Amino acid sequence: MEQGQFWDIISRSLEVSDGSIERQAAELEDILADLPPVQVASFNARFVSKNLELYSWELWGAAYVLYGGCSDDCFEYLRSWVVGQGQDYFKAVQRDPHTLDNGRLSFAFESDEAEWLSYVGEDAYLRASDGRDLYEDYPQSPSTIAVGEPSGTAWDEETVESLYPDLSPLP
Repeated sequence: MEQGQFWDIISRSLEVSDGSIERQAAELEDILADLPPVQVASFNARFVSKNLELYSWELWGAAYVLYGGCSDDCFEYLRSWVVGQGQDYFKAVQRDPHTLDNGRLSFAFESDEAEWLSYVGEDAYLRASDGRDLYEDYPQSPSTIAVGEPSGTAWDEETVESLYPDLSPLP
């Protein structure tokens, strides 16, 4: 799936969501389920790729400060949430993690609901392929679970707030 088509599908699902991650995930699944299975698998691979592009110490540090702590799972869901916000927001957060503090996230761990976005490709594939499993048909398909160290410079939990003095924890 080409990048433009990927971001168009994300935008369409975001537009009808009215800010609800659950509604966005349902809409995204409906859009994808109407595509050929190979396109759904390609969408899923691109979604995972975009999620993993955000796997950096800088973004994790900003999330840690905003959330008052941020586990591996929390960070994975945050990255899915950022991808789900569309291309412009994705690029802005990728360039500058401080963008997370622009008001889109209204409370700590709101992005935890974005776990649903992580499974949309797999669920849509089941529907588009009459019940086949994405990972059985495409065993090489990537996962949003990051392996290895994030890119960038590691930080220490005791001093990470000093790296982001202008960020305030979310309620």
